[in-house]
Amino acid sequence: MMGWLGNTDHLQEIDIGIEKPVTLKQLKDATRNFSKRNEIAQGGFGTVYKAEVQGKIVAVKKLRSHCQERINEFINEFYTLKAMSQENLVQLLDIYNAKGLHLLIYEYMENNSLAHALFDSKSKLKLDWEVRFNICLGIARGLEYLHEHPRMKIVHSDIKSTNILLDGNLKAKISDFGLARLYTEDDQFKFIKVEVPQGYMAPEYVRGIVTSKADVYSFGVVILETVSGRTNAGYRRDSQESEFLLDTAYDLHRKGRLVDLVDKTLSNKYDAKQAIIILNLAVKCTNISPTLRPTMSEVVSVLVGDKKIEEICTPALSDSHLAQVDSSVSMEATSRASTSSNLIKGEEETEHIYESTP
Repeated sequence: MMGWLGNTDHLQEIDIGIEKPVTLKQLKDATRNFSKRNEIAQGGFGTVYKAEVQGKIVAVKKLRSHCQERINEFINEFYTLKAMSQENLVQLLDIYNAKGLHLLIYEYMENNSLAHALFDSKSKLKLDWEVRFNICLGIARGLEYLHEHPRMKIVHSDIKSTNILLDGNLKAKISDFGLARLYTEDDQFKFIKVEVPQGYMAPEYVRGIVTSKADVYSFGVVILETVSGRTNAGYRRDSQESEFLLDTAYDLHRKGRLVDLVDKTLSNKYDAKQAIIILNLAVKCTNISPTLRPTMSEVVSVLVGDKKIEEICTPALSDSHLAQVDSSVSMEATSRASTSSNLIKGEEETEHIYESTP
């Protein structure tokens, strides 16, 4: 641990996953001394730069050093996290911490963030239905790994679309563990006060309570964004009143028309059964009561088809009719999907499904 923390002047070489470690000078040169031109992202704890060294591209996060105590705590958490490896977590390659310079070196993610792909007009990425489904499944598997690791259970505490990065194959990976906290089965209901962006914040944050179920809530919001292609919060044109995607989802769920949320840019080509399953999971994950939300392992089991939603979340009496409606819509939509591609095609087809729904 002493090699990672404190004034470690001897740590002049950094491992970025190539045969020979690189020097700090090489890394700084590769970022043009942390030039604005190499900047690829900004977060609450620092700025991320693109750097190419000896043919390998990495992402270098330069932490703000206004609070040394927080820097040490932050690096301590990452030292623990470095021992964890899962395909849906961004890989931390190395850390440099000396002489007031605090760097985190990650694998480089070619396709930026999920938020960039969905909401940035400059993005050239077109996420088809299969990619979106796999993104939802990838995030779920990453969170399942964090929450249920046999040695170290972690609450991420900052799940949002900007913290979901996409690699060259559009595989989703969870990043930015600056607010992550370790917990055990005995103290998982420990009070922890953190700041979370509006729209992704579970209701229990108001009381300063953070458990793994807060991540589940945020995951529900992110998958709503992924399926709909809409950001979690916007503004009505005729007023300054905020309009939240979650409110729209609950209204459509009440009417039995959750599938209306599916992104129209998909040209009405999507797997209806998967869409309804994912959207119903989002509603369950964002339940106001943490105890009624599913665990991430339960979410994964539904997404891969091992379980049905009814098996992991028994609907309340007030939701029983809605569950029947959603189930009926799912059956109708699935039966009408193309036998070759399992895709719904055309607005008229979807309208007919609703007309036949009791």
